[in-house]
Amino acid sequence: MRLSSSVFNDDAPIPEKYTCEGDGVSPPLKWSDVPGETKSFVIFCEAPDAPGGTARHWAVYNIPAEQMSLSSELPQKASTDGYRQAENDFDEVGYGAPCPPEGDEPHRYRFHIWALDVDRLNITGIPDYEAVKSAARNHRIGQAMLTGRFSR
Repeated sequence: MRLSSSVFNDDAPIPEKYTCEGDGVSPPLKWSDVPGETKSFVIFCEAPDAPGGTARHWAVYNIPAEQMSLSSELPQKASTDGYRQAENDFDEVGYGAPCPPEGDEPHRYRFHIWALDVDRLNITGIPDYEAVKSAARNHRIGQAMLTGRFSR
């Protein structure tokens, strides 16, 4: 599998628009070379360089198998266009924009996509990031990662 963005390359800076210094909106993502038996996708974004340990910024799940991209600026709500978004580590639903402490070296923001062998994850309510990851883990049949960097 391959995961990419039209606004930043792998291991390159994330444009300000998609961070706390800008509009704080989600970046556009697209994927390709997925396993033929894929029934849905899940996307995660995490920051392993956060001061308190890995920060979980975003989980989007129940993305239909025929969908091969997410547009930028997804609404901050649980249900959007047939897929769902979880609560992040900042107690918000949807994308939590990169916002490392001022003066830190650039932090890494890892966007993961997993291809799943189920149409939908069996999750009720508004789950948190870890609940989505736990529900998806045993259904993963493919994966890819895109890393962006950001500092203030």
